[in-house]
Amino acid sequence: MFGVRPIFFQRGILNNKYSIEPIASGRRSEDDLVAHTLLDLEHIDSSLADNSEQSLCPALDVGLSTMTERKLEDLPEEFVVEVRIFSDPSHNQNKTMDDLIKYFGVIMSEVRQISFMIFQGVSRILSAKLSNRNYTFTRRSRDPKSKQRIINLCGTVGRFYNYVKATLTEDTQDAVIYVSSPSFFSGCSHYCHVCKKNPVATTTVKFGPPGPDEARIIAHELGHLLGMTHEGYCPWYSTKGKKRLRCKGKDHGYVMGRGKPPHYFSYCLQDQAKGCLMTKKKRCFELTGGKKLF
Repeated sequence: MFGVRPIFFQRGILNNKYSIEPIASGRRSEDDLVAHTLLDLEHIDSSLADNSEQSLCPALDVGLSTMTERKLEDLPEEFVVEVRIFSDPSHNQNKTMDDLIKYFGVIMSEVRQISFMIFQGVSRILSAKLSNRNYTFTRRSRDPKSKQRIINLCGTVGRFYNYVKATLTEDTQDAVIYVSSPSFFSGCSHYCHVCKKNPVATTTVKFGPPGPDEARIIAHELGHLLGMTHEGYCPWYSTKGKKRLRCKGKDHGYVMGRGKPPHYFSYCLQDQAKGCLMTKKKRCFELTGGKKLF
């Protein structure tokens, strides 16, 4: 489907206090994955500020050469994204399944409300299923600066996918979220991989009273799985005639950029998600039959 695989970065703001920023790295990972961290807004260098004052990307082939399965007008009026959530032992320690259902029930209810804002005039349903793991797939590495052992979320994506591939059939979920305990990183995922090989994203959240931060991190990762770049970045997916479209800072949304709620996604990212879904086969839009948990 692709000529090349993209590298994507996430950036966003949590409660006007923290920003989701890409980890600087001099090399690309084997899977073109980039980890992200939370930074205090007061300590962010001005070079990270949004510079997308122009509305169009450079006049070159910025997007992927994708094969579309359907035309824009053929996108269904209603589609279901079924998400399977796996809770790591480091996150669910001493918690019962009822505890996890209540916890993720609140979070995914908020994520569902956010997902309603992706497309105008299209009904969305977010169905979630929960699994409690008593063994971990979390990969750890040593931070060269602090010398501390930290969770390697991008490494965990590959390790956990091997488990998903061996134990789950593709028609039982569209996306998989692996949740572990907090670390220096906030998330890592593939790009436009919903209903596709390795539809796995990893996130780190604390197990406390669920709030908007946890929902936003998960919604952020799902946004990338649906083909969205960060606000202000040139698109990798788009509808016809919009591959150079890039929104100005005043139009940026809250989930993938530095906007404020209730403005969750810019019209540019809405177009990117539509472009991503245009590459999906019919199976992606069909209810997979899983029992709704939330």
